[in-house]
Amino acid sequence: DPLRLRQVLVNLVSNAFKFTERGEVLIRCARSRDMGERVEITMCVSDTGPGIPPEMIENVFAAFTQVDGSVSRKHGGTGLGLAIARDIARLMGGDVRAESEFCRGSDFFVTVVLEKDAAAQGGPGRPLRFPGRRFLVASQNGHLAHALANILARLGGSARIVGDADEAQAVLADKADGFDALVLDGGLWRGVPQCMADTLSPLFSQAVPVVVLSPSGHSRQVLEDMYPGARHFLEKPVGQANLEAALAEALGLGPSGREPETVQEETAPRESGRMFSGVTVLVAEDDPNNRQVALEVLREAGITVHMAEDGRQAVEIAGRERLDLILMDVSMPGMDGYETVREIRALPGGRDVPIVAMTAHAMAEDRAACLAAGMNDHLAKPLDRDRLFSVISKFVGPGRFPAASVGKHVPDRAAAASETGGAAPDEALLREVPGLDVEEGLYRLGGKAGIYRTMSLSREWQTEPLSVGRYFDI
Repeated sequence: DPLRLRQVLVNLVSNAFKFTERGEVLIRCARSRDMGERVEITMCVSDTGPGIPPEMIENVFAAFTQVDGSVSRKHGGTGLGLAIARDIARLMGGDVRAESEFCRGSDFFVTVVLEKDAAAQGGPGRPLRFPGRRFLVASQNGHLAHALANILARLGGSARIVGDADEAQAVLADKADGFDALVLDGGLWRGVPQCMADTLSPLFSQAVPVVVLSPSGHSRQVLEDMYPGARHFLEKPVGQANLEAALAEALGLGPSGREPETVQEETAPRESGRMFSGVTVLVAEDDPNNRQVALEVLREAGITVHMAEDGRQAVEIAGRERLDLILMDVSMPGMDGYETVREIRALPGGRDVPIVAMTAHAMAEDRAACLAAGMNDHLAKPLDRDRLFSVISKFVGPGRFPAASVGKHVPDRAAAASETGGAAPDEALLREVPGLDVEEGLYRLGGKAGIYRTMSLSREWQTEPLSVGRYFDI
């Protein structure tokens, strides 16, 4: 069940990022036990976060339980995800367990039992791309360097690892080693760009081609300014396919033989559904999946959407943009929804903008707390399209959008489920997942099966390439 397995890993990686302010998050995978026609796989998500006290280890798997009361306020969430992740793993014949050293970091281990793929065993292997080639890998990150070396070995090459640019220069100066290319981690100079020119120039003047692993989200011109003299760049995160293609280009070997992945553009929302054209809404929400749902639903209705990942961003956007409505998650990291509302209300004009709470807590007292904090209404998660549009129509202006027009333009579940935008394979895969209400999911996303699928996997990181992608090395 690849969909559910990815959901477990996404949950663990998301938690690791939330709690790791410095250091790294590492994902490892290995075969732990051969069981004939089946195999037990163990995956480990490690972080260098604050760690968990020994007496609290098992508590993190209890629904709605966290290490202490400050965690939800600082990092968001309710603690429910780990409980669900463990249940999913156990249904797949495995388990989730944790090891942690307080103030040093945590390791979360996932074991699952999988059927072996008979078709993949004993078949002809793919021709090696770089047989006999020798590569020099320069990185201070040992995990990244060894992962790169493993990829190069799978492609038929071999690698020597060095820890910095000076060592790389010295090794390349010794012609006896005869390296074919240098793979250079651009993170060696992160934060000290003024030192780059003097350090890098000797490397790029060598006859050996250099591929620079660069931070994501930069144009080629910016990269050329950051790494003067470099000609070959590979944006992180690094995988086997893109590393192979970059090295093949640097070595003059031509294309890698793989077609680039085609990203199908989404069709524009139906004109009949743009009943809120001209409305501007701010969504303050720390969960990427919830942001994606809100974005798709609001855009389909013709709404201009601003996104904030936390309270500080929400206050900043509210201070500079003209907003018709704010959708406010109550349990955001750092500054929660209640405090954010108070700061927005203190802004010039901030008392006039309608603010609607979004929260998984749907009891009457929760709604009362939101109203007491200065919010105008309350929406329970997961968001219901009909209710969302009704609330928007209520607050964006009397008579501006007649209530009758809201129901008229909201597609029904059957229509939404049929509007897959050419993404039939995605919908077919979703329908293979037991217990997944595909019609409801497609309805909530306006029939966009491709987005529905990627939200259930790990690709939601791609929706935030600057804020998240830059932290991925491989």
